[in-house]
Amino acid sequence: YRIAKSAYQQRPEVFNLRWLAEETGLAGEEVARRIHRLYEAHLILFAAAPAVHVCGQGLYYWFGKFRPGTFLGAKDQLSESCRHNDLVWNAYETSGDFDFMQSACAPTLDQVVWELISPEATRPQVDWIRICPVSRALRYEHMNLWDAPDSGCQDCRWADGELAELVKRQGEMDAADLQLIAALNKKRPVSDYFDFPVLAEISGLDPQTLEAGADTVIHRQMLIPVVYLNWQKLGLTQTIFAVRLRGDVTVDSKCRIADELASVPQFHTVWQFSDSHYDLGLIACSQTADIASLRERLASTPEVDLCGEAVAARQHRFWGNRLDDYSGMWEQCAGPTEARA
Repeated sequence: YRIAKSAYQQRPEVFNLRWLAEETGLAGEEVARRIHRLYEAHLILFAAAPAVHVCGQGLYYWFGKFRPGTFLGAKDQLSESCRHNDLVWNAYETSGDFDFMQSACAPTLDQVVWELISPEATRPQVDWIRICPVSRALRYEHMNLWDAPDSGCQDCRWADGELAELVKRQGEMDAADLQLIAALNKKRPVSDYFDFPVLAEISGLDPQTLEAGADTVIHRQMLIPVVYLNWQKLGLTQTIFAVRLRGDVTVDSKCRIADELASVPQFHTVWQFSDSHYDLGLIACSQTADIASLRERLASTPEVDLCGEAVAARQHRFWGNRLDDYSGMWEQCAGPTEARA
């Protein structure tokens, strides 16, 4: 994975172009050309979702709200700090019931509180911060994660007609581009993910050893390859729901509700939290999903006590990868343990 990550920008053939050509109906040369163009335009980014619990980490989110009247410059300062902080794992700027949502992976909650939350909470402009440890990671940016129900890990989920709607909502990518991204994210044998002779040529390592290692890591769900679609470059926004369930809802019922909501593919991100102000975090694309229907779905769920909602127009990091392409630091990243090395 690290070899492919460091080379795909100039060598898209690290991916299995033969399989991608068969899946999309495009010629192999055309597949390579499109991958290169999409990367050069910073429309895609090759990343990986690591099962952080395997490496002794927990995944934590926090939602925050600024005090009324906070000027834009103070919000920009927090965003700038976030972009430069390798401890931050995923991060959004939002407007609505909360003003930012960030996450980190860390071995203990204390580390998150003292290294990340406290410096933000002491800013005079911050009104409140809610810390939400992730108990189940079901889906993120359309990719089913290790806690997805029905053995659905590594399945990339899009709602029916959502890719076609996305073609109409922006002018940067055509239907073939989106079909290619769907193919890159499709669950398949590890031999169809990468071209191991190419990886061997780049690295000087044995191709059979590389393939065996990749097969172990991917199919034990330690690492899930994912090609991120840079929605903000497409002029899209994301609607984020932070849901609190009634206090008398049992843990097994919370899991059932999370699984039911994960069955709705328009929720491209589904987190279940524990021991926190919110029990669920869900995200849907504002332009391609039926947000009113999703909002009604949550409001009509008897166990829902409170549902906060905000719209994200900017995302700063994706699984540790920087997304601020204007800074020249696009894709600079830190792994879950490297940030504390």
